[in-house]
Amino acid sequence: MPNVDIIGKRFGRLAVVAQETYGVYPNGKRYSRYKCVCDCGNVTIVRYTSLMNGQTKSCGCMQKQWRKHFGQINTTHHCRHTRLYDIWVQMRKRCQNPKDNVYKYYGGKGVRVCNEWDKSFESFQTWAMQNGYNPYAKRGECTIDRIDPYGNYEPDNCRWISMDEQRKNLRRHKIMEE
Repeated sequence: MPNVDIIGKRFGRLAVVAQETYGVYPNGKRYSRYKCVCDCGNVTIVRYTSLMNGQTKSCGCMQKQWRKHFGQINTTHHCRHTRLYDIWVQMRKRCQNPKDNVYKYYGGKGVRVCNEWDKSFESFQTWAMQNGYNPYAKRGECTIDRIDPYGNYEPDNCRWISMDEQRKNLRRHKIMEE
């Protein structure tokens, strides 16, 4: 048991209200656990060391809030593990994340994702389904393409084509640029 009384103290969004029972590590060593009330109203049990080293600062609501803000989760469309969702995430990543391997060809050259698609997977999904996206197509047979290679990802400038067509476009544009 720690010598420091932390009841009544705050750690991030957590207020410590009581000491709970001890937990036991697999090696038999005991650790202290504390009952905490989060600013969001949830009650959670947290290890003493997790509070003291800053590892736990909320009941989990901070992480959910962060993910929602940055588009990591969306509980309404239930499509997170689909190919179309992955296409949407990758499209946004190559236009917005300077650490992405191909950012220099997209975001680095000013290519953006329109506001409507950037903020809403559902909007992108609706457009995709109405404009030729085939969820049953084999890999490489249904890829997103910008009609104007210098334009943005937006409804009027995108279409679904095969990877073979993408390669033809790449060569044509490469020749045009030379």
